[in-house]
Amino acid sequence: MSTLGVLHRNEREPSHRPLESVGLEFLIRVACDTETHVVLRRSSLLELAYRQHQDALRISDQLLRGDIEEWFLALEALDLFGGPEATHILIVSLPDVSNERKRIILLHLGRILCTLA
Repeated sequence: MSTLGVLHRNEREPSHRPLESVGLEFLIRVACDTETHVVLRRSSLLELAYRQHQDALRISDQLLRGDIEEWFLALEALDLFGGPEATHILIVSLPDVSNERKRIILLHLGRILCTLA
């Protein structure tokens, strides 16, 4: 197990959750704060996704329209959230992205769908 807070291939739970005991209001405020750098927002958003909080889906959907760092963060959060809701967001985003991004989205869709089977 890694202590870097990364997801391993067949794990749905991060190996280290530094914000596990932090309240939802704080997590949502940080994850939504567009003035805060995406690297600092990452832990809050991933914790929301782990907790299956619906705001993780809403924020991820917005981040898919952002720059490349925000886009990859959205994919990571949706992958962790999983389920039909995350799948729907990714499928709806397909027509609006380049072929290169479509391939990446399809890989994430495959990972989510494999966990639903």
